[in-house]
Amino acid sequence: MKKYLLLSVFVLFMFSGTLGFAKDYKDAEPVLKELILSLEKFVGGLEKAETAPAIAAALTEYTKAMNGFALRFKKIIKKYPELSDEKTHPESLKPLTLKMEEITKKLFKVFGKITANVSDPEVKAALDEMNKASAKMHGDENEEGEEK
Repeated sequence: MKKYLLLSVFVLFMFSGTLGFAKDYKDAEPVLKELILSLEKFVGGLEKAETAPAIAAALTEYTKAMNGFALRFKKIIKKYPELSDEKTHPESLKPLTLKMEEITKKLFKVFGKITANVSDPEVKAALDEMNKASAKMHGDENEEGEEK
């Protein structure tokens, strides 16, 4: 009887221990949701934009949003490198990654508005700022204000 009790406790301990090490990605979800929301707004802004100032405004709004979550996104990618490759996206985040793919497809369709207006100084400046914000999300360098 004692042997079975000891074995049961050992099996329960091992089972609960393996569950404790599983990644749940709960800290990644809010950051990914924020990214998705900002991308949706950006794509919507570009879809409506008919002039260079409107395109620049959409770029600027998206850049502000990216600057708000860039360092958190970078930390999530560092913590969960499997999020960087679509082949290794975790099943638990599949709804979010599918939504991101859907929005990215829409972005490719309207991105031509930016390239068609890149000679406009306001659009070019806004695009440059967006690229800087994007680098904060993906760069390896230690950004100013980043927690260690």
